[in-house]
Amino acid sequence: NGARQLDAHVEERDLLDEVNELVEYPYSIIGEFESRFLRLPKEVLVTVMKHHQRFFPVYKDNNKTQLRPFFLSVCNIIPRRPELVKEGNERVLKARLEDASYFFDEDMKVPLEEYAQRLKGVIFHKDLGTSFEKVERFRHIALYLADFLAPDYKDKIDLAARLSKADLNSLMVQEFPELQGIMGREYALQQGYDPEVASAIHEHYLPLFAGDRLPSTVIGDIVGIADRIDTICGCFAVGMIPTGTSDPYALRRQAIAILNILLEKEYRISLSELITQSLTMLSDKLKRPGVDIQGDVLEFFRSRLVYMLQSRDIAGDIIEAVLGTGFDDPVDTLNRANAIAAVRQENWFESICIASKRVENILKKTEETPMEVSEELLTQDQEKNLYKSMLEIRSEFLKYAEKGDYEEALRLVSTLREPIDSFFDKVLVMTDHEPTRKNRITLLKDLSQLFSRIARFSFINTSL
Repeated sequence: NGARQLDAHVEERDLLDEVNELVEYPYSIIGEFESRFLRLPKEVLVTVMKHHQRFFPVYKDNNKTQLRPFFLSVCNIIPRRPELVKEGNERVLKARLEDASYFFDEDMKVPLEEYAQRLKGVIFHKDLGTSFEKVERFRHIALYLADFLAPDYKDKIDLAARLSKADLNSLMVQEFPELQGIMGREYALQQGYDPEVASAIHEHYLPLFAGDRLPSTVIGDIVGIADRIDTICGCFAVGMIPTGTSDPYALRRQAIAILNILLEKEYRISLSELITQSLTMLSDKLKRPGVDIQGDVLEFFRSRLVYMLQSRDIAGDIIEAVLGTGFDDPVDTLNRANAIAAVRQENWFESICIASKRVENILKKTEETPMEVSEELLTQDQEKNLYKSMLEIRSEFLKYAEKGDYEEALRLVSTLREPIDSFFDKVLVMTDHEPTRKNRITLLKDLSQLFSRIARFSFINTSL
């Protein structure tokens, strides 16, 4: 009713749900504040009203782009003198806004670069050094990523990373911690920095929660990935590994955020190389061998990737199959999983899976030294035909795989169905003639490597 009286909009569903649980007999009161406070960034006003007073901000439109100098408060009773409640609410809000206005003006007197330097006096963690050291570490990681993801933006990425935590020393963020990043963006804009750099200072924190929006630029993406991988590797390096009941640095959420950005933006990077870069920057902080830490961090990412693939309705056996041949490139892993899901119902797919299992079972029983297939030792028509068929598709198969077109690659593999079936029906692999046996095992290893470029098909449940 209050919003209708003002011909305005109130769009705070989360606060409405909270207040709804707090009151039994809701009664709304319209309050007002001085329009001079509208000069403050919108997020400051909303934070003061919504998070600190549980007042509803009032917007000019549904887009929530502009505030009006009003607010709605909700009482649990119908007050005898609503005007007194209104005056009290306005007095409390004015005091908070006066503080915010003072913080904003004082912060604007200090260049962001100076605030960034003051991070030298802020401890990030006793075993990981200062916040300034952390920024320097992930700044170098960001530049490493920029070299192949966004070389044209290196200067902006460098600057955004350097200033990304500067606002942590500002009066506003010290009073309202939830405004970190937001105030960095606002101060950067006020001080004349490039809008893309300013936006990245804020957006490198995104996503904050499941379903949250991602950074809008590659600058924010890269700085965010670099910041998070430094936190994850740093915590693992000093023994702060998440448990079933404890994850104080929200490492699970940070790993999921990295994977979300990579998958949604289709950034092709190597997780192992990214972790190596991070551990190199942390070399003087490591409390155990780097190779052990890297293995633990990769397994940590593997668990998160399984969860994310499951959330995309990819079957568990397909997930295990694609992860069985590696997950270093998460985008490639997702592409392989989607391709298998797309062709799973094809009539040839089951034969490929069964053949893969037979190949793996035979190879498990042998420790023969790998060698090149010798055509002279291919004596039976069925093995000659299989070898010839593999050679015919190999080049085109690898081209499709390199492009990430795994559906077409799988369709090429399907042409091996008959040669494979004939081979297993007519050819004895474990023959007593050693040269022939080794040659046939080498042929099967080549076939297995072809399959493994996409997945461990033996993990696929063909009884479904």
